[in-house]
Amino acid sequence: MLQSFFDVTPVELDQLGSEPAVAVLREMLWAEANTLGVPISQVDVPFAVTTSDGGIDAIVNGTPQRLGNGLIFAPRTTYQVKAGAFSLNATSLGIIEELLISPSAITARKANGRKPGDTFHTADHISPRVRACFDAGGTFVVMLFGNDSIDTEEDATEGAIRDFLAKIDAKYAAAPIKVWRQSRICGLLRAFPAVSLQIKNLPGFQLVTHSQWAERYDLRQEFVAAPDQQTVIDNLRTALRDNSGGPLHVRVIGEPGIGKTRLVLETLRADDLKPLVLYADRGTKVDGSVISAIYNAKSARIILVVDECNPEIRSDLVRNFASLGARVKIISIYQDRDHTDDASEYRLSVMPPLPTAEIETILRATYDVDPAHVSGWATLCEGSPRVAHVIGQNLREHPEDPLRSDGTAQIWNRFLAADVGRDTDDYRIRHLVISSLALFKKFGFGPLVRTQALEVYDLIVVKLDGGISKARFFKVIEQMAARKVLQGDHFLYITPRALHIKLWIDWWNEHGASINVNEIIPALTPQMRRWFAEMIEYAEATQVSKRMVENLLGPGGLYKDSEWLNTREGGRFFLSL
Repeated sequence: MLQSFFDVTPVELDQLGSEPAVAVLREMLWAEANTLGVPISQVDVPFAVTTSDGGIDAIVNGTPQRLGNGLIFAPRTTYQVKAGAFSLNATSLGIIEELLISPSAITARKANGRKPGDTFHTADHISPRVRACFDAGGTFVVMLFGNDSIDTEEDATEGAIRDFLAKIDAKYAAAPIKVWRQSRICGLLRAFPAVSLQIKNLPGFQLVTHSQWAERYDLRQEFVAAPDQQTVIDNLRTALRDNSGGPLHVRVIGEPGIGKTRLVLETLRADDLKPLVLYADRGTKVDGSVISAIYNAKSARIILVVDECNPEIRSDLVRNFASLGARVKIISIYQDRDHTDDASEYRLSVMPPLPTAEIETILRATYDVDPAHVSGWATLCEGSPRVAHVIGQNLREHPEDPLRSDGTAQIWNRFLAADVGRDTDDYRIRHLVISSLALFKKFGFGPLVRTQALEVYDLIVVKLDGGISKARFFKVIEQMAARKVLQGDHFLYITPRALHIKLWIDWWNEHGASINVNEIIPALTPQMRRWFAEMIEYAEATQVSKRMVENLLGPGGLYKDSEWLNTREGGRFFLSL
């Protein structure tokens, strides 16, 4: 029953028209060519099925280098696809003639009052590409997607086609002919689970095909790659095409928004890889039923892509699929790098940031951002194409709020959420701690300067939530540092810069009215006060922060007398305001 996930039925084949049927054949051939070591350039399947094809829908040239699924034969295989009612059998000479003979020759035969089986046709009457196949010693395959009738004798239809050809020219009497009906096609499709899934179109199923994956809204924007990204793509494709080794598990790690999922999608867009892809948007979808279905797919080759795959699920994938060898290759994607990702079971690939020039290309070409400002916005993205798309779309549609959250990927939430839900207490605490730290350009966290982080805890965090312990506070910082949201050595800062500003705005909107900043600022050490002041330049972003500046400069603020203004620190802070 579990295998039925990938089992196509004759009824489902009946639903396919000519164009979808040829598309199914195309993907099967691309995948089979990869398996057999036949160059993809030798697979010719026109996309326009209505154009004149000389009697065939596909050609594969080449000699298989390995065992396959019996779909491609040396030195050439040609395919004619028939969908719907096409009653080919041993006695239907008119249908056999239609398969082999050019339309003009059939018209001439009718004009002469001759029957299909008469000795009227010559070799020149055979459709050119069909004759070229026979003359090259190739195999002619007829695929009947809408017919599952049974011959009265085994291979009777194939024999009738050879007899028809022998009357034209004796040299064709032993031509390799294969007629595949629905039952045979369904059997072949078991070796191509991703193609089968495309036919079955199971709504809500845990896995999707590459084509279905590519339809996601947040993956439709133009893909921009720099040399570093192209190197990752090339290396991944080389590894996935190598079937000589054992199991392959590629572990793709990178910061939120860095473009991990999109790069893997583009890597697998290659014709010979795409038909092998099964994608799960989170690790929990690879459950027992999926594992059993993949096991039952027997000889099928699969590239299983698992997104949001934490170290525990990553290890489960190895335990479940390593015994299948090179048949099932795995790409797992995650934000946080774990020390066990360096183990020999995995081929680690750390995503590089996209250079500023390519980020500017996204903003300028896709969203028409003003060239005078594009460099500044690109700097805020700090190598994140996802952030660039969010900012670009907001600049176009919501210029008053360039850092608002997007409605699909929820990129700002993902930086902090990772393995916890957006509505959990863990997320709330993470957001409170990191947004409080965002009030400062950076803060000390190394052994000699950790007291700077404690200033934030003592003066801000604990006043907003007394239930957050120092241990929990430091744990959040360590978690975010491990996820590269916080970076630096002894002094940490939030990255990308756009996230820093977004969290700064969030803090003022959510907590600005709850704390008396007039009391906090004098209590800060000089260095932390300077880093607080350097963030004041963003005060225009929110009404709460604007009022804060007004209050600090007002009659009841920091400068209600001239004492602090006359100090070096007071004067410097005054200039910032």
